[in-house]
Amino acid sequence: MTAAFAPCASMPAKKRRAKSRSTQLLPIALCLFALIAILGLAIQEVAVVALDTKLDRQTGLLNRRETDIVASSFASPSNAVARGALANAMILAQTAQFQPDIRIKARTTALARDDIEHALAARPTWGEAWMVKSYIAAVEAGSASPEALDALTRSYEQAPFLRHAADWRVAFSFQYWNALSPATRRHAVDEAVWAGALDGALRVRFFQLARGSQAYPVLASRWRQMRLTGD
Repeated sequence: MTAAFAPCASMPAKKRRAKSRSTQLLPIALCLFALIAILGLAIQEVAVVALDTKLDRQTGLLNRRETDIVASSFASPSNAVARGALANAMILAQTAQFQPDIRIKARTTALARDDIEHALAARPTWGEAWMVKSYIAAVEAGSASPEALDALTRSYEQAPFLRHAADWRVAFSFQYWNALSPATRRHAVDEAVWAGALDGALRVRFFQLARGSQAYPVLASRWRQMRLTGD
């Protein structure tokens, strides 16, 4: 009668040993799965850092007007995470901007578009990604296309201030001032004042860009307000 209340005692020894081994292996399997996941994330992060480093290096070359060094195309990683996709899209767009071969430029721009759409699909409210999309559209069209202006507006709506993108966004906004909405103009001027207060060289550049356009009096007035009130 006692055996009826002890199922394990009636289980064959071979089955008990197999069940015991399975129970012991379960934590090991879970640890292995966790380790594989961590390694996968680490590999992705290394790839993203490499792309960020490449983008910083290429941007520095462009700032020094060394455009001949970047006149080549890059393969777009199909499994890039959002940050890596954004960095690669910017690299490709910069490359396309200074690519003299029309066919290579079109192919490189298409790759850039694929990457930025990948980034925006993952993070639809990412202001920096909308800025890159605006840049890609402008490179492709050679001017301020409706798509470029719309993406610029979206970028300001999602991220009013971008330290490393302020130079391009403000310059682009001042160049096509008359095509912008009043809200986007205010965003551009506010970013110009904010970035100019942080970097004197940018302040000089922004005032030079605005001079002679309808953006200048607005920028000058906003700058005086900031100096007087700190706001």
